[in-house]
Amino acid sequence: MDEGESSSTNNPSRPWESYNTVFTNAKAGMEGVDKEKVQRIVYEMSKGSKYFQNEERKEALMKQKIEHMRDRCAKLSSSDLSNYQKVVDRRILELEATRDLSRVWLHVDMDAFYAAVETLSNPSLKGKPMAVGGLSMISTANYEARKFGVRAAMPGFIARKLCPDLIFVPVDFPKYTHYSDLTRNVFKNYDPNFIAGSLDEAYLDITEVCRERGLSGGEIAEELRSSVHSETGGLTCSAGVAANRLLAKVCSDINKPNGQFVLQNDRSTVMTFISSLPIRKIGGIGKVTEHILKDALEIKTCGDMVLKGSLLYALFTQSSADFFLSVGLGLGKTDTPEVRSRKSISSERTFAATGDEKLLYSKLAEIAEMLSHDMQKEGLAARTLTLKLKTASFEIRSRAVSLQRYTCSSEDILKHATKLLKAELPVSIRLIGLRMSQFNEEARHSDPSQGTITKFIVQKGSSRKNLDDNDSFDLDASKNCLGNDEMLSLSYASHETSYDQLKDVVEYEEQSVTPNQECKKKEERIQVLEGDALLRKHKDCKADSSAEKTEAVSVLPQMEPLVWVDGYRCNLCGIELPPSFVEERQEHSDFHLAQRLQNEESGPSSSNTPTSKRRISMEIGGRTVLEVILVEIIARLPLRTIARLKLVCKQWKSLIESSYFRCVFVSLHKNSSSSWSLMFGAEYPHPEAIGFHGCQTWDLQKPLGSYIMSSQRYLNLPTSSNYFYVASSNGLVWINVFFTRTDNMAYNYKSFVGNPVLEQWVEIPPPPQQCIPTGLVTRVENGIVSGFKVVRTSRTERSRGMGVHEWRVYVYSSETGLWTTKRLLSSHPVNYNGSYPPLSLNGMLYLRERGSDATTEPGVLVGYDFYGPEDDDQCLVIPLPLLYSKNVRRCLTTSGEDVIYIEILYPILKVWKLDNNYSKRGERWKLSREESIEFDAHCFPLAMNPFDTNIVYLWSQHHGSLVTCDLLRQEFIVHQESETWRNSEGCYRINTSGTKGYVEGNTNATTVIMLSQYVLPRWMDSVPRPPN
Repeated sequence: MDEGESSSTNNPSRPWESYNTVFTNAKAGMEGVDKEKVQRIVYEMSKGSKYFQNEERKEALMKQKIEHMRDRCAKLSSSDLSNYQKVVDRRILELEATRDLSRVWLHVDMDAFYAAVETLSNPSLKGKPMAVGGLSMISTANYEARKFGVRAAMPGFIARKLCPDLIFVPVDFPKYTHYSDLTRNVFKNYDPNFIAGSLDEAYLDITEVCRERGLSGGEIAEELRSSVHSETGGLTCSAGVAANRLLAKVCSDINKPNGQFVLQNDRSTVMTFISSLPIRKIGGIGKVTEHILKDALEIKTCGDMVLKGSLLYALFTQSSADFFLSVGLGLGKTDTPEVRSRKSISSERTFAATGDEKLLYSKLAEIAEMLSHDMQKEGLAARTLTLKLKTASFEIRSRAVSLQRYTCSSEDILKHATKLLKAELPVSIRLIGLRMSQFNEEARHSDPSQGTITKFIVQKGSSRKNLDDNDSFDLDASKNCLGNDEMLSLSYASHETSYDQLKDVVEYEEQSVTPNQECKKKEERIQVLEGDALLRKHKDCKADSSAEKTEAVSVLPQMEPLVWVDGYRCNLCGIELPPSFVEERQEHSDFHLAQRLQNEESGPSSSNTPTSKRRISMEIGGRTVLEVILVEIIARLPLRTIARLKLVCKQWKSLIESSYFRCVFVSLHKNSSSSWSLMFGAEYPHPEAIGFHGCQTWDLQKPLGSYIMSSQRYLNLPTSSNYFYVASSNGLVWINVFFTRTDNMAYNYKSFVGNPVLEQWVEIPPPPQQCIPTGLVTRVENGIVSGFKVVRTSRTERSRGMGVHEWRVYVYSSETGLWTTKRLLSSHPVNYNGSYPPLSLNGMLYLRERGSDATTEPGVLVGYDFYGPEDDDQCLVIPLPLLYSKNVRRCLTTSGEDVIYIEILYPILKVWKLDNNYSKRGERWKLSREESIEFDAHCFPLAMNPFDTNIVYLWSQHHGSLVTCDLLRQEFIVHQESETWRNSEGCYRINTSGTKGYVEGNTNATTVIMLSQYVLPRWMDSVPRPPN
């Protein structure tokens, strides 16, 4: 098999020989092409262009990566390689245990699909070299054109030079989609759950078809290919049959076009096949990875990956090394992936580079229309819009904005996309793309379990008008309410009711916006809060007439609905709140709910009715059906709302605080993110740098900093108070509130620890003497924050010749309510002065201290576990990875359960994790990933997403704004600057001026940026309180 790429040379008289772009890589049908001629023409036609310059820059970067890999490889000792070989041997045994040869997978790939469709539509093109596209770019080429070296993703003017008689046909996506649908109709006959790779390829699990019909995989492939040819009227396809999807895809390319290849499900046959296979034939191994493996490690075939596995595990992350080793063993996915709900939808187009703004806006309008059409076709509505641009110099730029409502309207998309594009102009652009994400859950047909309280309470088929007419909640109306996969039949006083699956969910939204819905003027109608569905009056359950009469049970007590008369006045108490006061209205609604249900609990109906007649007799796991239903409803609410519902009655409070409720809630929200903020520290009057608050778990309408600043009404302090953030840990935050001056002009203040969202605070008594606020640590037991400690630095003393330095602290514990003093010892000097926030993680507090040479060393971490053994007074001293350069940028942060150290020496970004299980002689930092970020030479790392290690946040000095960097997808989103920093930009609020000043004040080569992460956990019941 052709490796697809010749080795490069450095002959100065023949420079094209080392110019290996995507245009010169062989595809099916290009086996007899004069590759040197193609290389020379591509080189000569590209030389001096923006593309050529971009390719040269990427080539230089690739060579830098290769040299870096060679250097790392040279430093490995034989002992190191021996240890890594043991890891490889163990992983081979583990991976071999997963080998599944019982499945039969078929990969189908249409032959030159776009070109074949055009030839089918216009038979006069048959036998002539033809390409779909134009002079700027080619989408695909037929096999006649490929004989000249013409291929997809090649500029048309180069293709015309290679083949002067080349015929261009414009792209027609509706036509290709039609023929793709025809092929998919055939695929469904063999595997209803086939996986579509693109318009022209698919993976099919044909195991059951082969078994049921007694045919081999090859015979099924022949039949399927014949069916595709008949159904489409003449299109051909190639197929590969193997034991897994990875091998099947490789096999489908062997006998192209209009052929097939079957790899028998036998281990020795698979190993023989894979061992000599060039690594570039594997999906997921591109040009850069291929060159690194070949030129740095001399790995050319898949078999070499197994032979040199020790190098792979020594130099790559474990996930990458596992992938390479799996490839070398011929292992791939054999299971059918679970159907996942779509996360985003996009549309993009490439065209000749232009700076004509009128033309660019015209292209943008076309793409917005196509995206809107696709969204409406799938019934999607979203509220986050991302604009992607590729400039004439092949630089990728992205900008994003979150809209005020969910939409799929082309007008809305275009309006906001135009603003994003305008911010980048003037610039010459060759590609524009639009992506919509953050879908409205109610509009996603892919996830039918999502719903609202309206859907839960009202029978299927009932109109919204029924709800407004105070329709009833009847247990029989709640079909499909309980259980996961099985039917559960309950009998309540001879009234038979079936429950299948609980349909979520209670949503507290003031109004539900559907795509393209025209809203009436607020002053022309009475507003009924959707969140007030809990305030509906419900009729009693009706028992069967033949059964013994039993008093009916309502899940919720009878009550009048809350209505905003004239759009602003509460009909229950007369209070006036404008529509813009969304949170205040929600709190007011919750107040009436709690008040009325408390009255219901203490009313005569509760005492006059025998308990036996008011309770459903059926129990599930020791809990009544009513309790199970209530848990399933409430657990789908945001935590902020759940905290208020604890005020409803004692039974609800007890239920919500139970371990059963917590388990249900955590299970439902285990894949959710949570609200979090990056905080500067105690010296900043506006401490929040960046706030993310668009999560489902807490459902906050504003970032966390806003809740801290608005805490004075809960703390009962003077309005002139100044609030200063100090530290946070596991959802708790420590603030100091300065409110008066004494005669000696010193501030008086109080300290509080609490959760500003839950509006729960604990006042911390003053320490025995003046000392520096340092950090907050927490104890977590069974997923609950059970205690916290406030740490203040009393004094630090350097060693007097003994090599031991002293760090004295005062520690306040929520478990005792007392301050204690502690003398800690460190092998490195501790000079903490409160100028930066330490890292807090799992009861540990980490201070960053300067190294012995403050001009070249990034320093050390001094850590201590405040929930460790009481008699342990020794601090950990952990040197930071040493890389000195005047251009290096660093930050320390946390993500999940790890301390993270990020280092940028443009264009290389490295991420290190602190090994929590390191031995005293082992490496304390593990390099978890090393990526190229070709975005901005003057960017600073700020933090890593606390829930996703693929997301890193940077500050771009060039753009003067926050940049979200997706390391996995190599995407960069420049966040728009708000008109004022108080305004929300979708889910983010960015303190642009504060962050800019902070970064510019930390540009020294040895500076390590440390921003405190205030993260709300996925579960928090209440703030731990000290005794008495």
